[in-house]
Amino acid sequence: MIYRALGSTGLQVGVIGIGTEYLDGKPYAVAEEVIHACLENGINMMDLFMPG
Repeated sequence: MIYRALGSTGLQVGVIGIGTEYLDGKPYAVAEEVIHACLENGINMMDLFMPG
């Protein structure tokens, strides 16, 4: 994974992120599997918005 600085925050974030709104209503185990796969592959920028 390539990482870049997030503005002037000092944080390093991957060039690939994930939006998780599509997980709304899915079983917890599915969401957990997706998040673990992201972390195992260096994805550390996650939009965890859920409607409602």
